[in-house]
Amino acid sequence: MSIDKVKRAMLAMTRQCWEQGIAAQAMLECGEMETMCLMALDCVVRQNADGRLCDVENTPAIVDPTVCVESVLAAGRMMNDTRMIDAAMRNVAYLLHDAPATPDGARYHILGDEEVWADSMAMGPHVLMSAGYRDEGMAHYRAIERRLKDPETGLYHHKWHEGRQTFTRGLYWGVGNGWALVGLMRMTRAMLDAGDPRADELAADFATLVDAMIPWQAENGLFHDVLDDGETFYESEVSEMFAYSIYNMVSWKKMEDRYLERADLARRAVAARVDANGIIQGSSGSPTFEQEGTSVEAQAHYIMMEVAARKLKR
Repeated sequence: MSIDKVKRAMLAMTRQCWEQGIAAQAMLECGEMETMCLMALDCVVRQNADGRLCDVENTPAIVDPTVCVESVLAAGRMMNDTRMIDAAMRNVAYLLHDAPATPDGARYHILGDEEVWADSMAMGPHVLMSAGYRDEGMAHYRAIERRLKDPETGLYHHKWHEGRQTFTRGLYWGVGNGWALVGLMRMTRAMLDAGDPRADELAADFATLVDAMIPWQAENGLFHDVLDDGETFYESEVSEMFAYSIYNMVSWKKMEDRYLERADLARRAVAARVDANGIIQGSSGSPTFEQEGTSVEAQAHYIMMEVAARKLKR
């Protein structure tokens, strides 16, 4: 199926801050620059006084708005608009200096609580690295890893509460591990762009997580919503994130080609779940992401997966 229907469906969906950011990122990666610029402009219109972009209804999200930074920066540079660039850097400054965090640098995910989420892996560290704060970005990543990565399985738990020193959602959520994969991919890219040798370290961490996930990929190419729980539904978005990030890492020569077979299997499985309206079915669904449904995230990651696959002529 053409991704045009998938794009149209995505843009028709209601979006919170991170959903606007990931949708704008999809437009950036597929070359829809006019649409991306328009979306980025509205992220700035809704910027909170503290610097967080795309504040929808006084969002309590701390890290999620950072997803908007890349598209806002890209739009600002394309439009030669210093206001846009300044807005993006204000969000970076918030994450760097003002966001509540653990002593070693893991930003809390929601205001008024002390939870660290796997989702943050793809929302904060690489943005700090890309903005020139590479040590701070690495510290953010490593602090998340220390709390959420299981040393035995190599998988990521979903949520940790720092105050209680316990998991508040200790399961191996598929999309949470997908965010970790995408985050490690983006961190690797940020370090490569900076000529920082730690790109190899991050690429090795990425490969370790891929290897930890592969045993949980079903014969049909999909992963369960909770990776190690076969009673949960087959979930689409984690399969997209898995394929998308592998395609990019292979194209950057940071992963062996032999992983492409696994990525292709996941891609074909998700393609079969796109309905006649261009909506990807069988995802962790909005608004709670704890039941089967549909989401902006799944639409966006499908688009980016297809772009990455086509660059490799898959």
